[in-house]
Amino acid sequence: MYGPPDRKALIRYLSHSEIDKERWDACIAGSLNALPYAYSHYLDVVTGNCWDALVLDEYAAVFPLPVRKKWGFRAVFQPFFCQQLGLFVTDAAQYDLLPEFLRAIPKRFIRVYVQLNTRNSMPAADHRVTYQIPLQRDYASIAEQYGTIVRKNMKRIGNMELTHESSPDVPTFLRFLKENLGDKLSDLGPKDMHMLQALLQMLLERKEGFIRYALDESGQRQGAVFLVHSHGMLIYLLAAHTPAGKKKSVMTYLIDSVLQEYAEKEKLFDFEGSMIPGIARFYSNFGAREVKFPVFRKGIV
Repeated sequence: MYGPPDRKALIRYLSHSEIDKERWDACIAGSLNALPYAYSHYLDVVTGNCWDALVLDEYAAVFPLPVRKKWGFRAVFQPFFCQQLGLFVTDAAQYDLLPEFLRAIPKRFIRVYVQLNTRNSMPAADHRVTYQIPLQRDYASIAEQYGTIVRKNMKRIGNMELTHESSPDVPTFLRFLKENLGDKLSDLGPKDMHMLQALLQMLLERKEGFIRYALDESGQRQGAVFLVHSHGMLIYLLAAHTPAGKKKSVMTYLIDSVLQEYAEKEKLFDFEGSMIPGIARFYSNFGAREVKFPVFRKGIV
């Protein structure tokens, strides 16, 4: 599909120890398509400090390469809790260099799987989807776009006395997830859960995320969500509810509370998916638009 890289494009491969993280983060901060996932502190945690990179010139554009080593082989993979990576650019013309960046991925990586970002274009590639809500409008305008499911839930919520609270306690939040998600967390081993705890703690300490609980009339926690709040985005990273909370539509309540709080701000609410039809239908019922992003594969993935 791709031949040797175009030598006119000064794309360098850098191992992790060679990356200037100050310049890297400056590039991401100044990029046209910045995402919280692409900053060095986020990548350090989700990869266990095991990521390399492709860099154009002197950090004019960058492409992170999360690396996994197994049985002596090296592969590029998509970490958990890191929905989109790919090419980040400081000039729109650099988007056209995506094929050159993909060709420049070293052959030493026998397998490559990368979820690019919504601003990267690969028409013939497989795609995944996310759902997004721009929050520049007033809350009434946002709520006008709610569909039948959410409107029905909001009517039910109006007859209850639900409230919400924030908390900086990551271990308690993770226990709530485990108790209420059960088998849905089966893909995460002990090492992954340790990474997740470190990620959430780091985001809270940097004030780049928050935990919000839904409380019922008696003050019991019936739902919870962790949102990444960074660089103009609110990302719906993790959420769970109790059986009683499901009956009370607490996730609708929590999402609506965030949309109401951040309406009329230059922010984008991102649901981080989903490819599961029922969940996608729920997200779209908030008036969220479907946005696709491409997937690049090479080797046996």
